[in-house]
Amino acid sequence: MKSIYHPEIDGLRALAVVSVLLFHGFPAFLPGGFVGVDIFFTISGYLITSIIFKELQTNQFSYWSFYQRRIRRIFPSLVVVLVACSVVGWVVLTPAEYELFGTHLATSAGFVPNFRFWREAGYFDKEALTKPLLHLWSLGVEEQFYLLWPVILGFGWRFLSHHLNRLMLLIIALLFGSLTLSYFTIHVNPTADFYSPLTRFWELGLGGFIALLTIYKKFQIHPLFKNSVCSLGGLLLLFAITQFNEQLAFPGLWALIPCLGTGCILLCLNSSAVGIQPSIVLKTLKQPLVVWIGLISYPLYLWHWPLLSFARILEGQELSTLLRSFLLILSVLLAFLCYELLEKPIRKQQRPYWSLVLLLLMICLLSFGITLRKQDGFKHRHQSQLMADPSTMVLGEFRDSIRRPCHIVQQMPSDLDCFEDVRDPVRYALLGDSKAEALFYGLTAVSTTTGRWLLVDGVHPPPPNASSDKLDEHLAKSNMTFHLINRDPQIKVVVLANALRGIFPIDPKTGMITGVGNSEIQLENFDGLISSLEQAGKSVMFAIDNPTFPDPTSCISGGLTSSNFLNQIFYRKANPYCTIRYEDQLAGTKAYRDWVRQLAAKHPRMQLIDLPAHLCNTAENRCQTTENGAFLYSYSDHISDYAAKKIGALITTMADLTQNSLGK
Repeated sequence: MKSIYHPEIDGLRALAVVSVLLFHGFPAFLPGGFVGVDIFFTISGYLITSIIFKELQTNQFSYWSFYQRRIRRIFPSLVVVLVACSVVGWVVLTPAEYELFGTHLATSAGFVPNFRFWREAGYFDKEALTKPLLHLWSLGVEEQFYLLWPVILGFGWRFLSHHLNRLMLLIIALLFGSLTLSYFTIHVNPTADFYSPLTRFWELGLGGFIALLTIYKKFQIHPLFKNSVCSLGGLLLLFAITQFNEQLAFPGLWALIPCLGTGCILLCLNSSAVGIQPSIVLKTLKQPLVVWIGLISYPLYLWHWPLLSFARILEGQELSTLLRSFLLILSVLLAFLCYELLEKPIRKQQRPYWSLVLLLLMICLLSFGITLRKQDGFKHRHQSQLMADPSTMVLGEFRDSIRRPCHIVQQMPSDLDCFEDVRDPVRYALLGDSKAEALFYGLTAVSTTTGRWLLVDGVHPPPPNASSDKLDEHLAKSNMTFHLINRDPQIKVVVLANALRGIFPIDPKTGMITGVGNSEIQLENFDGLISSLEQAGKSVMFAIDNPTFPDPTSCISGGLTSSNFLNQIFYRKANPYCTIRYEDQLAGTKAYRDWVRQLAAKHPRMQLIDLPAHLCNTAENRCQTTENGAFLYSYSDHISDYAAKKIGALITTMADLTQNSLGK
């Protein structure tokens, strides 16, 4: 039974891939373009199910033949893109970046990248555009579906082919279960809902269900309503692409809109309407240029993201409109070459030889990715032309050997981190958010026998005199922590280290303050906390937050190879905001410094630790992310071990002097 070719399906593919490209290149122009992936999922489920069931009906289905076709369809362009990314990565990525790339390469070649990116997502995750293979998460979901779906259909055909309604009910139950799981997961763990094949299963399965409806003619659209259904599908897709945005709890139930829109159009393709003019939706999808884009949509999807990603890494900042436009056009050219020179010739080959060769190449790529990880991104690669050593961009390198659970851990809320120096005596406490943790490792490295350090991470000052039952869960836990520190006779000195951005709103690009925020409330809260600590006999220090720079990976500049030619072509530029004038930093954070002065005026005995003054080159009126060939920052706006040791020596000296004066 030969399948009927519907050019409209390639038109749908074109709509999907163009939506994704425009979203990645110009997100403000097409905020919902990410639903192109969901359109792809539904189309894939429809086509795969149509192929499998028509072969089952003629007793021609073979799992081996099915997967051979999948290999010939998926592997050629994917192998080329993965090889190209590996070569470019060797030239432009630092060892740490190349090591992470190796992990992504191995999982992509093994078709499980969605699980890896799911695991990486969170507070410490890198910027999406600096991961050249991030877009392959969707390919992983598709291939995982292809492993399970043929088995389900084969089982259904063998045992339920004479009870078609039961087979339909089984598939409906699976789709409903997956959609229900997605609905509940989106509210508990949005990342899991996005990457999990279980919560995405229904999107591909919906396409499969529509395919079965059309094959068995279980649902026919009346000719008079065909154009209306097509128009409804087009409107649903248009609404999703233009009106959705990244703030939605997506996929969840929102994914129903683009998937049902795609389903409506697919249903129309198999409904005859003699004497009725095709709808404008189908006419548009059948346009030659649209169909051509659909034909190259797969390699186009593969190429566009690595081009944007590597360009972002090299530029160190947001790409210009002109450069993004050029890269998207280049991706079309590369996709066309892959389609004409690789995909079309290889798809025509029926011998197992080609499938085995492609499979072997993919195994080689998987092995190379594992090697990259085990060899730490090949540290021996020449890096002397970089402005600073990326290996210094590290925080808590020896954390497991220098810390232990703190002595009050049994009394602490179970989900708060409490660590202390493995050595005694522990007399100093560092309290705050992740900025406190960044300081802790440097303090531990330079502490003296006069006093060692304790860290409680993730605490914020609660409103003064507030009872725990009137606080939210987080502040109640913070309140409990501060009471424990107050009552602990071991602790003599307390350092408070909290991020500026938790007090004032800031521009993420420049790090400068943009408004008042909740600074008045925070002033009252810190005032109450410091008063309670001082009343308990503790000496209090307040760390003025460090300057806020872009992620330090965007501040890497120079060449990474021994070839001057390659270093000129693939020269990494630093984000222009990686260096600012010290006086501009002071002016941009003036409201925060005034806030600190108000707090200090209320507590004359409190000592201030001016981190910007010690991290910036005040003599040259310059603040930057590097110093003496080392990075002062590790991730986001957090200082590195190098900077933490530098600041730690100052704080430890102040704490020791305070401890000695208290002893006297």
